[in-house]
Amino acid sequence: MKKTCHISFLILLVFAAGVFVTYAQKRVSFKISAYHCSENSPAEDFLIAHAGGAIDEKLYSNSKEAIEKSISKGVKFIEIDLQESSDGFLVGAHDWKKFNEQTGYGGLGDQVPTLSEFKKRKIYGRYTPIDEDFIRKIMNEHQNLVLVTDKINNFDKIVKAFDFQNRIIVEVFSFEDYRAAKKYGIKNPALCVEQGSFVFAESYIKQIFKEGVNMVTLGEDTYLANKELLLKLRRKGLTVLLYGSPFHQIVNNAKEIKEGAGKFFDFVYTDFCAPDMVCKP
Repeated sequence: MKKTCHISFLILLVFAAGVFVTYAQKRVSFKISAYHCSENSPAEDFLIAHAGGAIDEKLYSNSKEAIEKSISKGVKFIEIDLQESSDGFLVGAHDWKKFNEQTGYGGLGDQVPTLSEFKKRKIYGRYTPIDEDFIRKIMNEHQNLVLVTDKINNFDKIVKAFDFQNRIIVEVFSFEDYRAAKKYGIKNPALCVEQGSFVFAESYIKQIFKEGVNMVTLGEDTYLANKELLLKLRRKGLTVLLYGSPFHQIVNNAKEIKEGAGKFFDFVYTDFCAPDMVCKP
């Protein structure tokens, strides 16, 4: 789904919980993000359409048709993987190798097209690629939509391209990028906590507090290994977004989502689930 943040690791939950208690006793809490929801009041709209949402069982399209389908189903959070064309425009693509393969140009490898070349392509032979003009149009037409994005760290370009910064969540992949995102005016950065040798150790939790991080993203393996710790951190105000790597099983399972939403996580990137919690490929 992303810069794949997946890492194999073992977490010592007893130690991590002890670290949490140490900080909790100091009455440390997170500055609450605009998107945080309490356990007693879970978000009404907690589904994020991953890469625009699946369409005709196809994932990662980031296509006009996928996004319009998700909106028609009532999804309010739309994730789009942003990349830059070779001439500097923001467009929707998971990565250039995948986009070239999806559009019949696999021989180009990870070669970056111009905006004009990009717009002439068809994804899987039938779906329409999207650019920053389309994103602005759809976000301004639907004032209740929230754009969730990752992949690029050109935060200045994101701020200049889109005039709805209160309705954008930008995933970042390091503390350095978290600071840069804030510096350039990203109002809602979310730190991916599965980078490097991720462990909820004392130093890591301390840095989360120190940096003022109040929103994180993590994959299904980290979620399963840290559920009780996440419960405690969420009660202290941390906002948690769950994505599918490496399984894409929990995020497309209505029962699992219902059990975790508002308790262990605030939002979930899903391919197939709609607000009625019918999850059909």
